[in-house]
Parts: sequence; C-alpha cells; structure tokens
Amino acid sequence: LLSVQVGTQSISPLMWAVEAGSIRAAEAMIVDLLTIRGDRERYYYGMNEMFERHPDLIKRLTLDAPQLLPVVLDGLVWRSRVAEDGKRRVNYYLKYLVVDSEDSCSQATLWIAGLKDPKIVCHPVMVAAADLLWGRAASRTFLYRRTWFLFTLVIFVIAQVVLNKLMPVDWGAQEFEVKPEVRSTLPMEIRIMMAVLRSFIYTASMGQLFVHHVRKTVSDIRSKSFARSCGFSVPAYLVNWQELCGLCLLVSLIGMICTEPIFRCLHYGGEHLFTRLCTAGEDFYFPYAVFSTCAMLGYFILLTDLSVFSTRISAYVLVFGLLLKELALFILGLSFMCLAFGCATSSLDHGDEHFYGVTSFLSFFRITLRLFPQRDVNESQGVELLFATICVYTVLTVIFLLNMFIAQLVCAYQATYADMVGFARLNRIKVVHEMMPSVPVARWESFVDSLHLDRPLEFNVGDIGVAGGIQVMELANAHPTTTDAVLRFAGTTSPDAEWPSTEDGGESASDRFARIEKIIAKAMKRADRPGRRNGSSAGSSVGHGSVFTSTSCYDSKGA
Repeated sequence: LLSVQVGTQSISPLMWAVEAGSIRAAEAMIVDLLTIRGDRERYYYGMNEMFERHPDLIKRLTLDAPQLLPVVLDGLVWRSRVAEDGKRRVNYYLKYLVVDSEDSCSQATLWIAGLKDPKIVCHPVMVAAADLLWGRAASRTFLYRRTWFLFTLVIFVIAQVVLNKLMPVDWGAQEFEVKPEVRSTLPMEIRIMMAVLRSFIYTASMGQLFVHHVRKTVSDIRSKSFARSCGFSVPAYLVNWQELCGLCLLVSLIGMICTEPIFRCLHYGGEHLFTRLCTAGEDFYFPYAVFSTCAMLGYFILLTDLSVFSTRISAYVLVFGLLLKELALFILGLSFMCLAFGCATSSLDHGDEHFYGVTSFLSFFRITLRLFPQRDVNESQGVELLFATICVYTVLTVIFLLNMFIAQLVCAYQATYADMVGFARLNRIKVVHEMMPSVPVARWESFVDSLHLDRPLEFNVGDIGVAGGIQVMELANAHPTTTDAVLRFAGTTSPDAEWPSTEDGGESASDRFARIEKIIAKAMKRADRPGRRNGSSAGSSVGHGSVFTSTSCYDSKGA
C-alpha cells in the first residue's frame, strides 16, 4: 500500500490514488493502514510506516483530498469498550501531529488549520494535539511577550490618564489678566515623571513597533508577497487585522511624538522645565489629544490577544468580530437614509435651522439615536411637510431598519454559534505556530520527553499495545463503544504470513445489506412475471408464491 517497486522507481499506491482522485481507494488504504491488528505475540499498526513513507501526508491531503482528513484522524484514535468507574480509556496516537521526523514541531496541525474549517479542528485528536502544544510549550512564550505589552500599556495609561489629568488640558480657555508665555501648575517631580514615561513609550514601545513593521514590510517586498485591499497592493502581512491594528498604533504614536507639547516647551528651563503650558505648544493640544485617543484604543484592541488563553472567551471575541460586518451594513444603510432625508428637508421652505445643510444630516442621525431634543421636534410640527418627512424617516429607520438589523444579528449569530469554538481553536493553532520559533530548545526537548511517545500504551489493564501517543480517560457516555477496535487473530504469529480473512469475507454490514436487497429485488422481478401455465390469475398467483419461496440468500449468494 505504501511502496511498489517499478524498475528503479518506488511508487506509493496511496499517493497515486490521492493524486488520481480515487478517493474511495485511498480511503480503503488509509483505513487498512490505521487498523490495529494483533496476534498472540504482538500488535501491528501502520501509523509509523505511513508517516515515515509520506512525512507530508497531511499537507498533500489538505491540497488534494481534504475529505480524507477525518478518515486519517479517526484512525489515530482508539477507545476501549470497557468502562472503569464511569470512565473509558482513550489512546490518541498524535505523535506525527506534534513532532516531525527531526523531533521538531510538526506543521501538520497548521496545515489542517489552513483549510479554515472550524469543524475538523474540533476533532478529538486535533483538540488533544493543539492543547498539548499550547499548554505545555507555546503558552509560556506567548505570555512572556504579552507581559512586555501589558507593561507598556500600564506605563501609557499612567502617563496619559493619571498624570495627564493633574494638568489643565485647555490652557487657552483659562482666564488670565495678562496671558503668560509659559506657566507651570505641577511640581517638578510630577513633570519629570511625565516626561520620562512618555519618552519610554516613544523609545521602547514605538521603537519596537517600528522595527517589527519595517522587517515585515521588507520581507514581503523581497519575497514579492502582496495582497489586494481596497483596490491597492499592500504587504501580505497586513491582511492580519492584528498587524494592521499594530500599524495604526505605530502611526498614532508617531503623530503623538510629532505634536508632543512638552517637546515644544523644552526651551523653557529652570522652574518651567518639562511643562506643556506654553504658547509654542498651545496649537498642538488638540491634534496631540486625537493621536493619544487613537493610540489608547489601539493598545486595548491589541490586548484582546490574551483571549486565546480561554477558548470560550476567544470564541466570544471572534464572534463579535464576525458580527461587525452586519453592524457596518447597518451603519451604511443608516447613513444613506440620513443623507437622503437631510437633502430632502434642506430643499423645503421652512425656518427650522436644524434641518438645513449639513446640520440636517446630523439631526436625523440624532433622531435615530434618540438624542434629538423633543422640544425641537415639537417646533417642527408648525411646518406640516417637514413634520411628515420626519415621521416617515422615523418609521423607516427606528421601526424598520433597526428591527431588520436585530434580525440580521440573530440570524448571523445562529449561523456562527455552532462553529465559534472551532474558530477559536483555529486562532489558537495559528498563535501556537507563531510562537514556536521563539520556544527555547531546552523547553521543547523537555516537552517532547515528557510525552513518552516511544512508550507503548495500554489497551486495557495488562494489555500492552503500540506506542506513538498519549492515553487519557474520558466519560464512558461521551463516545459509547461496544465493539473491540482491535482485530485479533489466532494461529501462526509469523510476520511473513498473510492475515486470515474474516468470516464474512471482509464484507461490511452495509455490503451485506446491499447484497440482500439485490437478491430480494431479483426475486420480486421473477415473481412479477405472468404464470406460464393456464395463463390464469390463479395460476399466476401460485407461480408467484412458488418462485418467491424457492429463492433464498444461499441459492443466490453469487448475485
């Protein structure tokens, strides 16, 4: 099944069947290879031979025959039919999903995740392999990286929220008899602390982001890896929303350092050192506040990466992101309605200033959000046509559009709810393989040694089976099993002897039922023929009975 010598070349029938599109033949080969057989001396399992002959088997299947992946994964599971204290032994033979032939991290789970199928990543073998890689190898490295991010976020919050509120924001709005050129309202220690913390953000956090995005951009340019977004070609790494959000955070931090009021007032020394209340920095208060707000939102959006520690929280976050598309459609429809009715009311002859020009667009938007004063709505009743337009808009948006938006959210949530855990696991597998290059070699080797993949696993108490996996205990009613998954044979134990055929000749239950149906159908056809004797209905009836009763499964076994 794995190697046929043709002249000087070795051909794999399994790969030939996959490439030729013979899915049923390939499925039969995989099932045969992953069937555990045993005689009186040992057990035989073709997992090692199959993956050693084809190390990229999973990758080839994801490209050419993804429908065979569940067959392979099912063959890597063994469940005992014997329950012990309400639990059942389960062996997951996931050796080649965790490590490759060089004892490095296997790419098999990443190849399967590349299909973006939320159902197949919830297969028990995939769940076990991904949880092992995450919990005992990658999670610590991921936490170390995010610890630095959390530290910079705390520094940013202290500098922009805590210390920032101790100083007047709008110096120009304050009343002075004679407006001074520079003024300090905080002690020198607080101003020094603010300057140090902001300088740390500009050098450490912004510098790290700058180096990261320059490397990614240069790498994509050298490899000519681009993606189309909004009609423009961008580096392929920006397709990831987290990378795009990181780039927006970098732009915001660059805007902050370019408009930093403290830097504008540095030429004032002495007791006014590190103040931001000076005439030179007054014009930069507003743009600095805008960039600071965007940077704060960017930090907290990137903080959602920590949801990967919990599959449930990660699933919730991912579903939230998927439903944002429905929100964007609603905002688009609402904006169109506001623009249409705003232009319509602007063309009317009325004296209400709330419904003229650009103000009319904002007024209708406030009506939808119930922020428009009721007093102003009552004043519009004096102009019947204007009031009627407002009523039509209210019916179309507040009653119809909002309720349609709610219905869309419900339908979209129902469509994604069943697969939301799968999407969360897809995200975790991606994070695992992103962290693997940073995992220390000593930790990885310790992790592989702790799995004891070369130690044979027990099938039942005292029944030593085959190696290459891990054993867990699951609830007995989780996956009821009534048949022994191991094909056991008596007789000779010579490895050169062929496996004896089963009693039914290798026929499955479905094949036997299909054969019986064919026999019955053939018998009914023969019974429907008119009687040859006397041509009477009575003779025909007797003929029917005699033909049907004389036909049996044993007489027509060859049919």
